Amino acid sequence: MDNKEMENNVSGNEGELAEMEKQIRDAAPEIPESLKPDNIEARLKALPESPENRSGERGSGGASSVRRFVYPLLAAASLFLVFGIGLFVGKSAPGRNPAGLNGAAQEAASVPGDRQQSDALPAEATEAAAGDASAADLSALEAENDALFADTSIPGKNYEKAYDLLAAYKESYSHDYVDNGYWIEDAIPEEEYLPAESFVMTEEAAADSFDAANGSFATGASAPADYAPASGGSMQNRQAATPSAAPKEGDYTDTNVRTEGVAEGDIVKTDGKYIYEYDERTERIRIYQIGKGDFEQVGSVNLFKDMDYGRELFISGDQLVILGGVEASRKEREKVCVALYDVTDRTKPKFMTSFMQDGYYHSARITDGILYTFSTYAVNLENIAKEMHSTYIPEAFGDLVPEDRVMVQEDSRNSSYFVITSFDLETGEEVDAKALLAGGDTLYVSTQSIFLADVVYDWNTWSYGTTTELVKLSYRKGRIRRAAEGTIPGYLKDQYSLDEYNGYLRLVCTYQDDYEDYNALYILDDELERVSVIRKLAEGETVRSVRFMGDTGYFVTFRETDPLFSVDLSDPENPELLGYLKIPGFSAYLHPYDADHLLGIGYDTDGPSWEDEIKLSMFDVSDPSDVKEVCTKVLRGYYGASVLENSRAFMFDQERGVFGFSVSGEGWEDEYSEYVVFRFEEIGEESAREALRGKGSFKRLLSYELPGDGDESAMDTRGMIAEDYLYIVKTGVGIASFDTGGYGLVKETMQ
Repeated sequence: MDNKEMENNVSGNEGELAEMEKQIRDAAPEIPESLKPDNIEARLKALPESPENRSGERGSGGASSVRRFVYPLLAAASLFLVFGIGLFVGKSAPGRNPAGLNGAAQEAASVPGDRQQSDALPAEATEAAAGDASAADLSALEAENDALFADTSIPGKNYEKAYDLLAAYKESYSHDYVDNGYWIEDAIPEEEYLPAESFVMTEEAAADSFDAANGSFATGASAPADYAPASGGSMQNRQAATPSAAPKEGDYTDTNVRTEGVAEGDIVKTDGKYIYEYDERTERIRIYQIGKGDFEQVGSVNLFKDMDYGRELFISGDQLVILGGVEASRKEREKVCVALYDVTDRTKPKFMTSFMQDGYYHSARITDGILYTFSTYAVNLENIAKEMHSTYIPEAFGDLVPEDRVMVQEDSRNSSYFVITSFDLETGEEVDAKALLAGGDTLYVSTQSIFLADVVYDWNTWSYGTTTELVKLSYRKGRIRRAAEGTIPGYLKDQYSLDEYNGYLRLVCTYQDDYEDYNALYILDDELERVSVIRKLAEGETVRSVRFMGDTGYFVTFRETDPLFSVDLSDPENPELLGYLKIPGFSAYLHPYDADHLLGIGYDTDGPSWEDEIKLSMFDVSDPSDVKEVCTKVLRGYYGASVLENSRAFMFDQERGVFGFSVSGEGWEDEYSEYVVFRFEEIGEESAREALRGKGSFKRLLSYELPGDGDESAMDTRGMIAEDYLYIVKTGVGIASFDTGGYGLVKETMQ
């Protein structure tokens, strides 16, 4: 063979090799960077030279060193090439099923793009369609909902992602800090602290059957018979001017809640006929029958049978729901325990069932007969092992949260999960469980969505509160779905700082710009994308309270004076700042009193006392563009109020126009606390005195001295009205009752 012929053969072989290499790259898995030819050559060049080579001589030691590195690398590269060619041939062969996918998955695999989906119903739903039409529709919907969580073609996706992020967090944490806890200079590169982009969840591979934002069902899914969207085709949050507790029967006040129709747990509950009290000292639930101011204990539940300690309780019809915890031990981690009792016979509560979920108790809600329980589970980073899922995946309902129900926030720097379970109180069945590898500093639950707001630490500026990450989950009948994620600058004060209304999320936050505090109002759409914003409000001040009332929002900021801002939100794309009122002190809690008045409870910062005292303010908001403070009252000698620590401690009877809460103070030698009840009374225009004092006054109806010391005594006290009587309950101590005609004492067992 002459030289020219050899060159042609070599050239042809090179062309074939190039084509083969291209096919392998397209068909086979990626070859590791370290085994690619170019990188092998680079590594060979970087090998250290032997002493003989450095002296200019070619000795056997250098050849041996090269052989020691080259042969294994070449062998590994050859294996990858052979594997790639075989995979390519297999994929090219007709009738082959790539990666062992089933028929539906194989069909979906041909869809271009990263997010593949199929409109085909699962086999179970198809079979159900052959039966009764109405039952078939519901069965098909349930089967599709279950199938939407599965993505069997990518085993280990969410568990693996969770482990990788936790391991990376552990590694970065160990580099960030030395043993004594001081920060070291070589901070992690900036690119490792990019803002979180999105949640990765296997349900993302298929279209959700229910679109919570639009109130519609995806292609191929039919709405259940009992689903009735609000007018206009969307599920709206019908927010009344005055929020109330969960739906109830009878004349009694229920727990003060954030969202009308969404019940919240508390340490004392009533159904109008009985009072249910959690006694932390003895870990018991005591049940009292009440009527006409009288009360008598008729039953109790010993919590030690079910849990180590209690937290809150609900009464739902004839079911008593108790939420508490089981303390961590060497064999078990901290868990939240939920126990249900049948109290049809209040004298003999009957245990029904219980379940647990990992973490520390955060909160709970009941809506439409479904109990939603929230907990925070912190992973022990020192013990995580990739193949031992139990070391880094939380449990719920006795098992690890299924992989297709674990949500992982990419680029997360968080070692805690926010665990959510749903339980049907009517059927006694577990409905759903979710574990989000994300924080939840603030939880807000509307009638159709769950919002988590997590304040993140800015590793670039070493500052806290510069950004808040938002996660939105839609829920319906216990089923929970990821809906959207977003971010806003700054931080939120509490759950009252957010409000979902007619498909939009309105929120008020405090942020920094050039090291100066400012405040802003954001309106986001159902995807948490910004629709509009009003920024740079009240320079140098921070948000102290927020209240949304339909198309109007009110919020208070403070540094030296109390500006109460009012904003017209009727046009989400063009919110308008109507005005603001500056007064001394500030309101830390706002509550709608009636359609024209807004009650503020906060602090007087301009009084003679050495410490800020509790102040009541009533604002006339009949004209939101001209808000006026019509009367005030300072509670001299009282510096703390239960409502300012826990809004559920606020008692409000809208029909009677009375409200109550406990207050605490401190003298030279002792601490003291009282439960106070007020009513706002308007004064007629004809009064000359009224022109100086304002258009009304606060009338104190009751001041009842509580046993115990100051703040602790005040925080453990609740008030409630049933029929025509007020009952004040100090947990673990006793009860006092008063008639609401003149607030005279009827019965007392407090010591």
